[in-house]
Amino acid sequence: MIRFSQYILNLSRVWRQSLSSRQIVTFDQGFIQAVCSLGLFSGTADAESLEAALDLIPFSDLAVSLDATEPLLSERLRDRLFHQSYMERLFEADPTTNLQSMPIINRIKSLLLSKGRSILTVDTSDERSLQEAIFRIETEIGKFSRNMCVERAKANELIESRRIRRDLEGEWYDRG
Repeated sequence: MIRFSQYILNLSRVWRQSLSSRQIVTFDQGFIQAVCSLGLFSGTADAESLEAALDLIPFSDLAVSLDATEPLLSERLRDRLFHQSYMERLFEADPTTNLQSMPIINRIKSLLLSKGRSILTVDTSDERSLQEAIFRIETEIGKFSRNMCVERAKANELIESRRIRRDLEGEWYDRG
């Protein structure tokens, strides 16, 4: 639990730093995954508890959910454990426990969608699906990038118009 607490603290720090960035920032295994892990390891993954936890985390512009079949996920989890060091395996849940998160992930996705959150679900079962997924993710991020530019331009125009109005009002008051 200490390792998880440190992870959340570091994630929160990096999230706050990213807010001032002018670039798109991507978080792998971010806050939504943390809520899923809390639900899995606490044994409390009912909709009410998950919704309360989701209300506490920062709002992301886009969540990406990578889906694959259960046999493929099992294979990937075993492969990941095989390539981890002894110390890493000590802190890793076994593949069976990790697979128990699938219903929790689906419940979280439903809750996020019901709140109007943007979720892109992509299939990563094979190489072709993975390539399509990468293209879809790039497309969605491109949309956010363009929208960010438009929003920044609008914000800059508003700031500039307020500055001009303030300057004009200052001149008006100076004359009176």
